[in-house]
Amino acid sequence: MTNPVPFRLNDANALRLLREIAADSARVVLLTHAKQRMRQRQITLAQVLDVMRKGRMAEPATVDIHGNWKLTVRGSSCGQEISVAGVRDNGFWGRLMYHYTEGGLTNVWLSNGFREEDTPYGKGLSIEDIEGLHRAIGMKLVKERAQLTGAEFRFLRKELGLSQAKLAHWWGYEAQSVAGWEKRGRVPRIADRFIRAFYLEKVSGNPSVLEIVERLADADREDAPKLTFEETPEGWRLAA
Repeated sequence: MTNPVPFRLNDANALRLLREIAADSARVVLLTHAKQRMRQRQITLAQVLDVMRKGRMAEPATVDIHGNWKLTVRGSSCGQEISVAGVRDNGFWGRLMYHYTEGGLTNVWLSNGFREEDTPYGKGLSIEDIEGLHRAIGMKLVKERAQLTGAEFRFLRKELGLSQAKLAHWWGYEAQSVAGWEKRGRVPRIADRFIRAFYLEKVSGNPSVLEIVERLADADREDAPKLTFEETPEGWRLAA
């Protein structure tokens, strides 16, 4: 019997392995320090996974003192530039309930679907189907009768993949206005209703409203085009 050939360490292999791991959120473990930094910068786990799956190499792959592969990727998600340090490791343990704050909300608890792990770097966490979890949270928020809080508004915005500047441009506001809503928690009623509608359109797989608003936002023109109409036996219509 021949000995197995070890998986060779190089940037291409490390990046490919990282993307394979990120494809299943249950294989991604968040260390305590990472969770603290995410809360400080208001970065969600969905954004971290997005950068892991699509980001570029920021630092070359290395082997740390524990014999584990380590690399750093960087990318932009929802208008934020994010760096993610990835380490390949194993080991599991669990508990009854987990207070899930990695989505930017403080009132979400998980009764199952998660695993806590002991790693050489301390305790870490992995969560099953993070996209499905965030979809369930988002649907709960948009169906609530109470007005959205700033944190809830930010959650939906990030689930839509929008920066504060992009959303503000759509609605004719300054980016600082959106930042203020999210920070102070006073979201205008019209913005509350619109973001719920946009989110429902995305989840339903019918992005028609988003496409219309996108075209309006991207229509960078100084003069309105000339519109010529003609009367026909069927009534008025835009002339050919």
